[in-house]
Amino acid sequence: MTVSPINSTKAFDATALRSILGDFATGVTVLACDGNDQPIAMTANAFTSVSLEPPLVLVSIAQNARMLKFMKRGSEFTVNILGGEQEAIARCYGGRDKVYDTAHWAVEHGLPVIAEAAAHFGCEVVARHRHGTHMLVIAAVNWIARDPDINVLTFHRGRFGKSQSE
Repeated sequence: MTVSPINSTKAFDATALRSILGDFATGVTVLACDGNDQPIAMTANAFTSVSLEPPLVLVSIAQNARMLKFMKRGSEFTVNILGGEQEAIARCYGGRDKVYDTAHWAVEHGLPVIAEAAAHFGCEVVARHRHGTHMLVIAAVNWIARDPDINVLTFHRGRFGKSQSE
């Protein structure tokens, strides 16, 4: 059987690639680490599981992101899976001009977490790999927390949405 792709091309630019990648719906996370006087945080949707044994996750961070200097081997941080009602928090940490509001922060195991997020992962950087414009950060998961009653925030085709309960 032969499958014929529609409008297939080997010649494409970054804008076309970004557009097609946007067709893949993702969850929305905020990465956070301790910045002494306030959490250092950034929104990320490039987050995935690597392994269950040992428990490892991966985040992809732009080479020019401020957060990257805090993500050295052995550094601890959290991955906060945002709830469906937390779009404002995603936007807050997704732009170049970060607006820090301490109202949505809490502390778990000594690390900053987003209060009322759907889930939290406490992580420790075990490896970093530079590829293209991004650094792939692999982290061991040291602890987890979850509220199964909270729908997650999603991102698809440039728009936020929320998952639906069963």
